[in-house]
Amino acid sequence: MTYQEIEASKERGAPYELYKFQYGPGANDTYLYSNSVGDVDGYENYTQLPIQRDQYKTTGKAERDQMNITVPASSELARMILPYPPPYEVYVTIYQGHFDGGDPMVVWVGRLLSNAFERGTVILTCESTLISLKRQGARRRWQVGCPLLLYSQGTGQCNANRDDFTVEAVVVGLIDNDPIFAANWFLPFAVEQFTHGMLRWVSPYGVEYRTIRNAQPTRLIFNGPLRGLEIGDTVQVILGCAHDPEDCKDVFDNILNYGGDPWIPLQNPTKHPNFW
Repeated sequence: MTYQEIEASKERGAPYELYKFQYGPGANDTYLYSNSVGDVDGYENYTQLPIQRDQYKTTGKAERDQMNITVPASSELARMILPYPPPYEVYVTIYQGHFDGGDPMVVWVGRLLSNAFERGTVILTCESTLISLKRQGARRRWQVGCPLLLYSQGTGQCNANRDDFTVEAVVVGLIDNDPIFAANWFLPFAVEQFTHGMLRWVSPYGVEYRTIRNAQPTRLIFNGPLRGLEIGDTVQVILGCAHDPEDCKDVFDNILNYGGDPWIPLQNPTKHPNFW
């Protein structure tokens, strides 16, 4: 019998669900789970897991059309997500099928928004892909500071060349998981210029980036853990920017692409004594 025939029957239903979590360039890295108590023929790569989800719902408001998926904290997916978000966006596909009912059908597609640890489980909050497509993008504002993403490329973007402002350094030690480098690793730049920059390295989960909270002559300090980083690893340290005209001109020589407006008047002209 087909899936539709068994789904419509009163007594022959033997449902199961398959969960596919994809992340990484080209979605080549996947975690496959099934909530079935037995193997699903033809889908032996799906690991049996006590996984559960919310009911499907549509409220008409994008911020409320979300689904919570709960997985054990001991699962590989949870270990990849905790204690710091993964380096790439995680996409979720849910399939439903019946034993002896043909191939399962896709019933929900979305992406991971956030996660929370609770009593030995991890609650994954996801939103539907259809909802995210309806959301309006951010609008650019008239402001003094530059709103452009550093090193973004394209018309109307920063267009600074990231490779020109990246240095390589070898990790010679770790303090509280923060890397220690040899002296003068930051040359030819000033060490303070790397504050609010990025660290790039390769972890077991792919290429990862962390924002540098504080750059010191031999040490970088971060807010989150640097998983997979070991002594002897070579990392890339990328220059940061204050998003002001001084950094854009003096550090990056990129003032023609500055996205802010430093000449916005700070005094309301209608309140000036000579206005009237």
